[in-house]
Amino acid sequence: MKILHQRLPITTRLLGAAVLAAALHTSLFAAPAAMSNTQPATVDRATRATAATISPAAALQEQQLDRLTARYYLAVARFDPLGATLNGDNRFDAQLGMGIEPGRRARQFALLHQFQTRLRAIRPEALGTRARLDHDILEYELKAALRFEPFPDHLLPVSQMDSVPVMLANFASGQGAQPLTTPAQYRAYLSRLNALPAWIDQAIANMRSGVRRGVVQPRALVASALPQLRQLVSATPESSVFYTPIRNLPAGFSAAEQRRLTLAYRSVIAERLTPALQRLAYFLANDYLAAARASTGWSALPDGRNWYLAWVASQT
Repeated sequence: MKILHQRLPITTRLLGAAVLAAALHTSLFAAPAAMSNTQPATVDRATRATAATISPAAALQEQQLDRLTARYYLAVARFDPLGATLNGDNRFDAQLGMGIEPGRRARQFALLHQFQTRLRAIRPEALGTRARLDHDILEYELKAALRFEPFPDHLLPVSQMDSVPVMLANFASGQGAQPLTTPAQYRAYLSRLNALPAWIDQAIANMRSGVRRGVVQPRALVASALPQLRQLVSATPESSVFYTPIRNLPAGFSAAEQRRLTLAYRSVIAERLTPALQRLAYFLANDYLAAARASTGWSALPDGRNWYLAWVASQT
C-alpha cells in the first residue's frame, strides 16, 4: 500500500506543545521575555498553591513541574532555534542549529528520555487542575517526539516544502518571524547565514548516507525542490536574496554601522554562502535526483508504515 503523506516541517513536531500550551495555559512555558538564556524562570506555584489551599507536598510537585517544563522548552529551542524564532521567541535568532547532525540528534533524544523519566517522578494526581494540564501536555509532547527516535528523518533534510536555506531566504525581508530593524538583529541574521554552509555540508552528507540506506525523497519532490534552491544561487552578492537586508538598511543606522554590515554580508555571501548553495544544487541535480525513489508514500521507506504512523500519532 502506498501512503501519500509528505514530511511536515520539523518545527511543527518539536515545538507543537509550546504553541498548544500558549493557547491553553500560559504557565506551561515561561514567557520568553521572562526567561534567561542560562537559567529557566519558574512560576511561583507556592504562592498560587496557598491561594488554592493545596498541600505543601503538592506545591513542591508543581514547582518541580515548572522547572522541568521550562528546561524542556529551552532544550527544544536550543536544538531547533529556527523553530523558536517561528514561535515568536527571538532570543535564539543568531543560532541556526545542527539538529540534523547524527550525534547532536542522538544527544537530543537522550535528553528527551531524561525529561520523560523526570516527569514520571511527578505524580499527576497530586497536582492542581491547571498544573495537571501542564503535565499532560508535556507528557504528550515527549511521547510524540520520542516516537521518531527509530526513524532517520535527518536523512531527508531537503524537500520542496521544507528546507533551511529556503526558510532563511524567507526571513531576509525582515517582515517575517525574524525581525531586522536593529544592528543586533542584522548581526543575528548574518550569524545564521554564516552557519548555513556547515548545515548544507551536513545535509549533503546525510543524503549520501540516505542513498546508501535506501532512505531518499521521492524523485518528484527533488525535481520540485531543485528550482527553488537554484534560485538562491546568485551571480553576485548584491543580487542575492540574502543581501536583501543590506538593500533595506534603516536610515537610522550610523554610516560606520552601515559600512560594517555591508562588508560583512557581502563577504559571507560571496565567500561562504554562494559556494555552499552551489554545492547543494549540484549534488541534488547530479547525484541525488538519480538516486531518488519513484514511489511517493512513506510505506516505500524502510519501516515506512510505522514511520507514517508516528506522524499520524504526533498530529492527532
